[in-house]
Amino acid sequence: MIIVRNIFIAKPGNAYQVAVSDGRKIREVGKIFAGTSNASRKRIDELLAAGEKPVAEVQYLYATDTYTLFQPVFRMLRDDKAPKECGLDQLVQTDRSILAID
Repeated sequence: MIIVRNIFIAKPGNAYQVAVSDGRKIREVGKIFAGTSNASRKRIDELLAAGEKPVAEVQYLYATDTYTLFQPVFRMLRDDKAPKECGLDQLVQTDRSILAID
């Protein structure tokens, strides 16, 4: 996932918007906070302040049919991946209709 911005500008390091590329543009897919540490939030904030778009490994239960992540958790920053390598095709979707209780 590409970390595109800090959600709470007035209080950096609180939560982050994550996105992937759909081949034409960057598409926001969710927000992360869980799994971050003081050290990781500090590093993410430094990268964002420098105008970079850091890449993160994010674990999630599933992506909805509209490509929204369900329960995303930050795992680590990935300096071995470029933002363009974070594609929509990497998301694992689940059809939520099969989860419906009658």
